[in-house]
Amino acid sequence: MTVERWCLQREWVRAYEEDVDDVHVYRPSRYPLPPSRGRPRVTLRSGGELVASDVGPTDGLVTYIGRWQLLEPDVLELDFDGGRIENLRVLSCDAAALKVRRLSTSVP
Repeated sequence: MTVERWCLQREWVRAYEEDVDDVHVYRPSRYPLPPSRGRPRVTLRSGGELVASDVGPTDGLVTYIGRWQLLEPDVLELDFDGGRIENLRVLSCDAAALKVRRLSTSVP
């Protein structure tokens, strides 16, 4: 599958209720998801900037900054400041959902 950059460029919110096995599902930020204690979010901007957030160890929101790029037609690399790199295989991307499978994570 060849992923179009424009499809990825938006704010995505994890819809973990829809995950199946190792496939993670993200929905656009305005998608009506059920209430949750906290949901990971990732914003992929057109210039390659990445802003992600998740619930931290003290229940507060933790924000991560970095860069993103497509390494292959369907491999998304998230390169966070501090050295953590995640590679995700994009299984599908459209206006309603982003579905990915984690390939690898490296931590410095």
